[in-house]
Amino acid sequence: MIRQKALITQLDTHHTFALGEKRVIKGAIGVSLRTRSGRLLPVAYTAAPIWDVQDRISGIVILLRDETKRRENEKALRDAYRRKDEFLATLAHELRNPLAPICNGIQLVKSCGDDPELTQEMLDMVDRQARHMVRLVDDLLDVSRITRGKLELRKCQVSIAEIVQNAVEETRPTIEQAQHELTIDVPDERVIVHADPNRLTQVLSNLLDNAAKYTPPGGRIRLSAAVCDEEVTIEVADNGRGIPSDKLESIFEMFMQVRSTIEGGHVGLGIGLTLVKQLIDMHGGTIEVHSEGIGQGSRFCVRLPAITPKQVKPSGEVGRGIDSMSATSRRVLVVDDHPDVRSVTARLVKLLGHIPFQASDGQEGIELAEQILPDVVLMDIGMPRMNGYEAAKHIRGTSWGCDMPLVAITGWGQEDDRRRTNAAGFNSHLVKPIDVGELKTLLQATPARHANGSVGGDVASTLRNGHEASLPEPS
Repeated sequence: MIRQKALITQLDTHHTFALGEKRVIKGAIGVSLRTRSGRLLPVAYTAAPIWDVQDRISGIVILLRDETKRRENEKALRDAYRRKDEFLATLAHELRNPLAPICNGIQLVKSCGDDPELTQEMLDMVDRQARHMVRLVDDLLDVSRITRGKLELRKCQVSIAEIVQNAVEETRPTIEQAQHELTIDVPDERVIVHADPNRLTQVLSNLLDNAAKYTPPGGRIRLSAAVCDEEVTIEVADNGRGIPSDKLESIFEMFMQVRSTIEGGHVGLGIGLTLVKQLIDMHGGTIEVHSEGIGQGSRFCVRLPAITPKQVKPSGEVGRGIDSMSATSRRVLVVDDHPDVRSVTARLVKLLGHIPFQASDGQEGIELAEQILPDVVLMDIGMPRMNGYEAAKHIRGTSWGCDMPLVAITGWGQEDDRRRTNAAGFNSHLVKPIDVGELKTLLQATPARHANGSVGGDVASTLRNGHEASLPEPS
């Protein structure tokens, strides 16, 4: 309850002003009252004159509102805007980091194109930096999917050794570039977990990448795994910058690294460890972080339920490797309105030993598909004239395309997007940028309708009209 004396003292000037101005006065400046319990209470007030029947001011009415909640909300909103600005600035910084060497490397190759050693060095760098950018974007999207409950795990029985190998291969360029010493200690016996192999690889890749970035050049990183009491423990330890003790509890919070002081020159988005924690939680596991402080390195410990030998399903026949599959060429129709994307995809198809055709939108794609009857169609979704959904539905409604393999190639990769492409008639859904290995596997797994990709008279005419990409021979 507000004290009467404090009320009169603090609002007296506002009363006078309201009476003198003969109008309603609203505000909160300088009005802060103390309750009987001693708590300082911010209030907003309204002071209004009271008019009698003779149109004279006979008094004043004061209304007070507790402003505590509103001010708390305003402060929270200001903090949210500040964090958003920090995040966007950091995101721009993180994207410019790989973009700068990519752009500069391209200029170097253009200026010194006759230097094969320099060209190869720049190509390796562009590949490394492009993969880094893809990882940034993927992490952002994955955090959003998990937050909205849209990310689904595709679990199976998978070997920890396989996960470790994949994660190491993915992060090896970053580790080698920093000249770190990487030690791997994985049990010889077959350790199996029930997990999504891609997501678990993502977890270890993020932890290894984190260790490489926050460890000064020439540091040491150790990746180990052990099994105890039907539980597998995976540790990633480094001798890097370490983590302050007051940050250990919040290290897995969203954007924490953006505001922390542990980067020491490297600025991160602060989502990698958040994503790691969320994915481990979805797998029914736990993750802990340990550090003795600044300069003392850090150690992340992941624990997951292990599958006992009795629970392991027979592995069955090992699938044939890509190289042992049929070498028959496939006719591949690439439909994309972006000229560079379309051209590069067609070149990849050619490089993989297949015969590419190109169309710039859904309508042209339908017309060309009817002429050449491709073995598989790689189709973008967002296109002018006719988008990928409409084109797929049209092809599915024809006698010649009812069973034609259709693959959506799109920048949209959430589960809702996959369900939508499936409903439109697509057999598969690949997210841009296409992984060459994934594309190779997909094309090799697609039955060839035409022996060795041979073409008939109608197709030969189509080629003469310029629909097939003018491409160099595969290397």
